[in-house]
Amino acid sequence: MSRQSKLLKGALTVFAVSALIALAGYFFFKKEGPADEFHIAVSIPPYYVHTEHRAEIGEYSEGLSAMDRNVLLKTVEKMDKDWRNLPASAMYVAAPRLFEIGERDQALYWYQGARYRADLMLELLDSSSGMNRMGSEAYTLSRAHTAFFTALRPHSGGHGLCDIRKYEEAIQRAVLQKDTLPNMSVIYPEVTFLPEEQWQSEAEKVKARFEARLKNTVDNYDRIVGQRKASGVHERYCEKDSLTTED
Repeated sequence: MSRQSKLLKGALTVFAVSALIALAGYFFFKKEGPADEFHIAVSIPPYYVHTEHRAEIGEYSEGLSAMDRNVLLKTVEKMDKDWRNLPASAMYVAAPRLFEIGERDQALYWYQGARYRADLMLELLDSSSGMNRMGSEAYTLSRAHTAFFTALRPHSGGHGLCDIRKYEEAIQRAVLQKDTLPNMSVIYPEVTFLPEEQWQSEAEKVKARFEARLKNTVDNYDRIVGQRKASGVHERYCEKDSLTTED
């Protein structure tokens, strides 16, 4: 890895830690409306502001900002058909919107898909290009992706690990079973990537990391559940009136 690439990734790590500290006192978990609805207070401007349910992520902004459940679900359905052309920010915004209307399994799918797309973007960056330096579009996007990940991870993991089968299914569908590379140069025209002939091998590296993390989670699931129960996380997300779609 080049010095420039290390600097970028190092800066993003620092940003992630700072974001986690800042968000720790900001995020809260509360019921809104019907008993089965939850609101996730995540604001990563300009991409999403939770207080207004306002998304600014391009073509699907209006649909993801809609308060009408049917409009939101139809928008997400259209997005799924347009999977190859979606920026990670749009996928990340879909996750909290789906969480708060009770579609937690769908939200987990979109969250994992967004993680993969964000990781893939970082993996494919051409570190020799001056266009990808700090302050560039690539840097700004990477910071936003890190902030989304930090904010949504507790809720995604909180719900996802209620049922390891659903957790595994979400990663399989959103990452491991996707056999077509996204149109990265179309999605991010201001970012300079490695030559396309290298994309497939780099994508396999990213998938391998997801697969390894999934295996570790599956292998240690009983221990993880024990820790979650001891901390109260499992009951909070998995019992009745919590973030679970199971009866």
